Amino acid sequence: MKNIIHKRNFSSVKLKDSFVILNEDTGHYHVINESSNKILELIQNQISYTELLQKFKSYYEIDNYRAKQDLDIFLQKALKLKLVDIN
Repeated sequence: MKNIIHKRNFSSVKLKDSFVILNEDTGHYHVINESSNKILELIQNQISYTELLQKFKSYYEIDNYRAKQDLDIFLQKALKLKLVDIN
């Protein structure tokens, strides 16, 4: 089972319907949507992929297929932006 680890190397600010995050390690700003921010909140420090999927699905009341698809897309981007680690 894979664990997702929140790197805590960024600051975020809410702007209307999106969030601007600053990766403090790279100095780059990124804009994420509300569901992406919610995923980061759900991760907190560390969480299993299965548990994160369940919480995300439950929060948005969506089916497993849609939740998995959205979560996987976000996690790929978050890895690239160095916001999370997966082990």
